[in-house]
Amino acid sequence: DDVSSNAVEVHVHHLRRKLGSEFIRTVHGIGYTLGDA
Repeated sequence: DDVSSNAVEVHVHHLRRKLGSEFIRTVHGIGYTLGDA
């Protein structure tokens, strides 16, 4: 069974609401970066 979980996406969504969308960037094919990097 291939079960997909969106737990990370949910946490990132909540963090973006709390911290601002510019703080967390999505890097396609890699993951996420935090801060101004």
